[in-house]
Amino acid sequence: MTSSVRLTGIFEKRDAAVDALSKTGDVAIVSRAGHRRWLLIRCPDGCGETVSVNLDERAGPAWDLDERKGLSLYPSVWRDNGCRSHFILWRGDIWWHVPSGLRGTAKLKRLLLELLERTADEMSEAQLAKHLSVDPWEIRASGEALAREGRVRARVAAGRYHFLRER
Repeated sequence: MTSSVRLTGIFEKRDAAVDALSKTGDVAIVSRAGHRRWLLIRCPDGCGETVSVNLDERAGPAWDLDERKGLSLYPSVWRDNGCRSHFILWRGDIWWHVPSGLRGTAKLKRLLLELLERTADEMSEAQLAKHLSVDPWEIRASGEALAREGRVRARVAAGRYHFLRER
């Protein structure tokens, strides 16, 4: 089951962003001085709470927000209080499981292998996504497919995948 989110706007003040969230699944972005600070979401499970997601690495562990093909947030949101919902925001839709349309493509797998071949270091899916101009969910799907084929090593740390080319 999926539902679409509605971006209510980009705000400088958190209070204004919260006030703009009127329906389940509404989202607002708080941005100051050119930095995305927070993504606020009216909880998609219907509990009515506002979920605050940090987007600013300067303030601690942060999620990645990709806005190219609708809003994609990475990693998933797993609430450890309140309603305890767990959801994925991918391309403007809320998913309660990994999206069925999310599969590694042959082209992206090839580009991922080429990039990993040029480094001896493990790279996170967020780093790889930035290099290849795709969202991290697409890297995860392609990287997992390559790991199943034995072509890369995958490791999960703090809810994020990291990949290293098998040599």
